[in-house]
Amino acid sequence: MTSVDRLRFTFSRLRVRLTPAVIDHLAFPHLVDLIFYYAPLSSLVLMGQTCREWRKRVKAELYHLRDFSAKRKPPWWNNKLSGSTSVIHHYQFTTVRGVSLQVTDTGYIRRCRVLDLGSRPIIVRPERVLRVDTLRISQTPLISINHMGRLGPFSCSRLVLDNHFALNTRREVRKLVVNYRNSNFRAREPRLGPECSNSSFKVHEFVFIVHPTADTKTRGMAQYEAAGLFHKLSASARTAGGAYRGPRKVIFTFVSNTPPSTMVSGKNIRYRTLKMYRAEIGEEEFKIETNFDGPLSP
Repeated sequence: MTSVDRLRFTFSRLRVRLTPAVIDHLAFPHLVDLIFYYAPLSSLVLMGQTCREWRKRVKAELYHLRDFSAKRKPPWWNNKLSGSTSVIHHYQFTTVRGVSLQVTDTGYIRRCRVLDLGSRPIIVRPERVLRVDTLRISQTPLISINHMGRLGPFSCSRLVLDNHFALNTRREVRKLVVNYRNSNFRAREPRLGPECSNSSFKVHEFVFIVHPTADTKTRGMAQYEAAGLFHKLSASARTAGGAYRGPRKVIFTFVSNTPPSTMVSGKNIRYRTLKMYRAEIGEEEFKIETNFDGPLSP
């Protein structure tokens, strides 16, 4: 570790001062582990600015934020902010270690790679935009069908949906991934909400993954769902006058161990087995797009 000029980290009942010295990670691994174990979130961001090794550890801790929710609270909710006249946004999530936190700073969100929306509605000002690399929404009975597909303030490069589909956003999505696991797949009508008619809405790449958990009967249903969604996304690339406002064609990848029987072929339509698709995008990206069982790590 490189030298740190009198950097202080404040814990609940402990103050640690790093003098201008070098900490050997190999000689004191347990000391470093303890520092990170007891460090609050507010210190993690600062610790990530010290050296390469600590930056890697902070990145791993904030890599995947789960069960995210946001809401507005008046200033009087916090006595320290009683002099403020604006509404304060509070963001709640769970880190890789399983620690539940509530913060008002969006810096932690910007540092994450994967963010999972929780089942609670997100209530923030419409003009507030939170940018993340990958946004994921798992299927849960607690999500009302009226809230399905609403991305709230988020703008993301990749959107991953688990065993359901609904989309209602005016923002561009570079890659949309839909996982189809079984006949409990939920799709809202209309699948594309009113905000998707906005001129800034675009989907460049659409991936539909049929998992082995789907039986023979539901695989046929999966092909029907995939074809319908692809048709709607392709149609959304046109304006009312017939001119394209998005990519010329939406690239569609159908991923299944069983080849499709009714899908129309084309240069922008392709078929991949699960093994082929995993090898194509890499193990880390494949886990991000398919694994909703627990926290992810880089």
